[in-house]
Amino acid sequence: MKIVLGILAVLLFLFWRFIKAKGRPVLEVTVDSSDGFTYSVKTKKLIEQMYPIEHVRHYINYLTKFLYILSNQQDYERKAILQFISEVAQLEEINENNVLELMDVNMDNKIVGDKSFKSILYFQNTMNRMLDFKFPTSHYRNQFIGSVQALLLHNCQILDRDHLVYLLESIRYLDKAYRTGTNPRDINSMGNLPNIAFLDRERII
Repeated sequence: MKIVLGILAVLLFLFWRFIKAKGRPVLEVTVDSSDGFTYSVKTKKLIEQMYPIEHVRHYINYLTKFLYILSNQQDYERKAILQFISEVAQLEEINENNVLELMDVNMDNKIVGDKSFKSILYFQNTMNRMLDFKFPTSHYRNQFIGSVQALLLHNCQILDRDHLVYLLESIRYLDKAYRTGTNPRDINSMGNLPNIAFLDRERII
């Protein structure tokens, strides 16, 4: 009995350490689809005073997380996301019209999708954010690239011009990193790159 209690105590301690290491949840984002072609995006603030910049941090983490978790069988989606990142990086500015021209999917926030991609952004410290991501065991073909496109359009609708500049600068940094040899399947890149991309982003002059 003492051994069992000791094991439970250790497991609870490790679980508590894991939760603490993740940081404080600040933003929840759900991207739904009912057919793989039309998407809805819902966001939820998890702290009362959440700044818009967290949407920028979330999107950069979203991109790197997707590129990391996609399997070899889904390499076509990884390539599609990398191509989309490059196309966005070449824009002079991010706005609804420019992003719509690059999209292959539609967005309608009135739909209730049956397959949801849910992510939570955690504030670890001033420098670092971390993303926890959950998706169903079965999903639509191209749902990863579709959700990336839909979420960028959503950010265009809710963020002001200054924050969209931050986002474009960060995307340009990611694009340059991946084109010059950063491996999207490397776990260290997945964890560190989104923070570096935001902090050392390519400034638009």
